Amino acid sequence: MAAVFDSASSGKSGAAGSSLTFNHTQGNLGANPLIIVAGHGEEIDTGQTNQRITGITYGGQAMTLVDSDENTASNHSVSVAMYSLTGSDVPGSGTVEVVVTYTASCDSRIAGCMSFKNVVDQEKEASNTVNATTTDPLSVAVTTVTGNALLVSVFGDQNNGAASWDTPENEAWDVQVGSAEDSTSLGGYRTIADPAETTVTANPTNPEAEALVSASFETLLPTTLDDTSGIFNL
Repeated sequence: MAAVFDSASSGKSGAAGSSLTFNHTQGNLGANPLIIVAGHGEEIDTGQTNQRITGITYGGQAMTLVDSDENTASNHSVSVAMYSLTGSDVPGSGTVEVVVTYTASCDSRIAGCMSFKNVVDQEKEASNTVNATTTDPLSVAVTTVTGNALLVSVFGDQNNGAASWDTPENEAWDVQVGSAEDSTSLGGYRTIADPAETTVTANPTNPEAEALVSASFETLLPTTLDDTSGIFNL
C-alpha cells in the first residue's frame, strides 16, 4: 500500500530574521499520518552558521530531525534540513501553524510542508545528502529498504534564477525569494515500488551554494482477505 499525498504548503522571507512561520492545511490523515517540513536558510557570506535550522514545530509539537546538509564554502552559505512528525503526535485535520527556527538572523529563509497518510509510525528507513558549489545538476542516491517506500526530497540553493527536478519527483513546492542573488527551494516526493538504490536529481540555474536531502519512509502493508478462512493476512 503506497503512501497517499494529502497537501503541500510553503512560506518564505527575504528579510533578515531568525524564524519563519506559515500555515499548512491538512485533511483527515487517519491513524498513520506523516508530516514532512523541510527548511532552507541562506547567508550572503562564506563560512556562516546563522542559516542553520535548530528546530521546527508543527502545531506546537516539536518535530524530529530526519537529515540535513549545508555548503558554506562559496561566497554564500546555504543550509537545508528535513524534519518529520508521525503517529499520534500529528494533530487532526485543519489549519496548522508551522514554525522554523534558525541559529540566528539570516538573510533569507524558505520552508515547505507535505502531509501524507498510510505511513508507518516510525523514523526514516534511509536517507542521504549532498552539497556542492556551482554543480548543475546535483544528484543524491538513497537505497530504500521496503516495498512501496515513500521517498521525500528537498533541494536548496543560492544565486539561482530557476530550478526543477530532473528525476520524476512529484513537485510539492518550487519557491524563490527575491532576486537571483537570493534563495530557491524545491520539495518533491515519489513512491519506490521495490527496494533499490534510487537517484534524485535537482537541476538549478547558476548555483553558487547548494544542498540536497532525500529520505525514505516505510508505508503500510496491504491487507488481503483469505476467502476460505475469513482471516485478514498481511
